[in-house]
Amino acid sequence: MNRYLFISLMMLTASAEAFERQHDSHEHGAATMMLAVDGHELQLRIESPAANFLGFEHAPRTEQELQQLKQAEAVLRDPAQVISLSTSAGCKLEKAELASSIKQHKSDEDHNHEHDEHGDDHDKNGHNHDDDHDKHGDKHEEQGHGHEDHSGSENHSDFAIDYHFDCSDIAALKQVEVQLFSQFPLLQTLELQYIAPQGQGAAELTPANPVFQF
Repeated sequence: MNRYLFISLMMLTASAEAFERQHDSHEHGAATMMLAVDGHELQLRIESPAANFLGFEHAPRTEQELQQLKQAEAVLRDPAQVISLSTSAGCKLEKAELASSIKQHKSDEDHNHEHDEHGDDHDKNGHNHDDDHDKHGDKHEEQGHGHEDHSGSENHSDFAIDYHFDCSDIAALKQVEVQLFSQFPLLQTLELQYIAPQGQGAAELTPANPVFQF
């Protein structure tokens, strides 16, 4: 079965109540994991607000925040730091993909830099930058735009992580232990949806209960 069909099948057949609640409310502290087993293949997908991994959702504004982002991405790209599988199942990673919307948001520093360049162009052309900036600001206010919109609460960012494993003895896969809780303490609940030969359903994992057993 195609790896993308795994996710589509799960979205259609597994209980979606927790998943929908997570995405409708963008609930910090909560994330979702979808798990599918077909033949000898294991597919996992984790979706989470960026705040659970970083403590913020805007584009990095400082060197420290940039390093936090790089460290989080490095962890999430390495499934050995995210989950533990039954070793007897002989699962080998075929592919790991990480997607994040956080880089789409423009930082205040970038925004200010654009204004500086915009001002330089006006100065070179003999314009009064202060007057133009005031007019520019008035225009933004009239249209309902403000600088605070660039970092407002509506600018949510998310992570999506996909892991695809090929397992030599998939029948020996008895459990999945989630290590995300120890890596990212801000994460408090992981709503799991699964489909496997044993059946399909949902479960909730927490720092106190990070193990899912088939």
